[in-house]
Amino acid sequence: MTKEETSKILALYSIAGVKFEGNKNAILNLWAECLEDMEFKFVAQATKSIIKTEKDLFANGLIAKTRDKARLYKELNEAQQKQIEGKNDIRRLGNSSK
Repeated sequence: MTKEETSKILALYSIAGVKFEGNKNAILNLWAECLEDMEFKFVAQATKSIIKTEKDLFANGLIAKTRDKARLYKELNEAQQKQIEGKNDIRRLGNSSK
């Protein structure tokens, strides 16, 4: 990865609420050195995944907690839909025997 790409990764973390304290140039240099052998697209994917799933690092984990709740509501909605479909199937069966 280039220094410019590393800067983009650090920007993602900053937007998610990470506060980098200290000399910004030194921080960028350290991260750039640690990630220089990595491909940007994979580091970007990893960064977004961490932001999506980590509950302890980013703004009290609000993104990860929101995703968890949304997943729960989706599952509940799908279960309710299956119940409704099952009831409709039973009604149709009842109506077809008349």
